[in-house]
Amino acid sequence: MNVTSNPTLHAALLLIILSFYASSLLKDVSTFKQGQARLAVTQTRQVGFKDPIGISIDGISLDRASLHSERYIAFLLRNQSLRSDLSFWDQVNVLLGSRAEIKLIGYCDGQSCADSIRTLPKPSFSILAYAEAVSAQAVANADAEGLAVLKVAGRSGSSIAWRGKGATPRQTSEEALR
Repeated sequence: MNVTSNPTLHAALLLIILSFYASSLLKDVSTFKQGQARLAVTQTRQVGFKDPIGISIDGISLDRASLHSERYIAFLLRNQSLRSDLSFWDQVNVLLGSRAEIKLIGYCDGQSCADSIRTLPKPSFSILAYAEAVSAQAVANADAEGLAVLKVAGRSGSSIAWRGKGATPRQTSEEALR
C-alpha cells in the first residue's frame, strides 16, 4: 500500500506527528515560564547609579562623604507633580524615622523644579539641582519605570518601586530597610 496515495492514512500520520510536536512545544513553554518565574524572583534590577554627587538647590556641593551615609534612596522629582512627589518622600522620611543610615536624595528634573522647590517650605531631605550625569541618568531611567534607586556603598544600585504601581510610602520605606 502506498502511503502517499491514501489521503486518510496521510492525514492520520500528519496528526500523530503534529500532536507529538505540540506536546513537546507545551513542555518547552512550561519550562520557559518556570525559568522566567525563577529569574524574576532571584534577579534584582541593577542600575548604573554611582553616588549622589552634585549641587543642591541651596547651592551646596554634595557628595557621599558630606551626606555621612552609606545607604541612599535616590529619586526624581518632577516639576509637574512636585507637591505630591515631595509629600510622598516626606512621608517615607518620617517612616524611616531615626534610621540615619538611609539618606533620601531628590534629583530635580530641571531648573523649573529647583526654582519651584526654593519657594516651598524646606524639605526634610537633600535635593540636587545639578548632578553628575551618569547617576542623574540612572535616576531618570528608573523613574521612567516608576522606580527609585537604592544604593548601598560597595554594591551596585538596585531599584525600588515608588511612582505608580500602587506603591505607598510605607511599602517604599519597608523595601528600603530590607
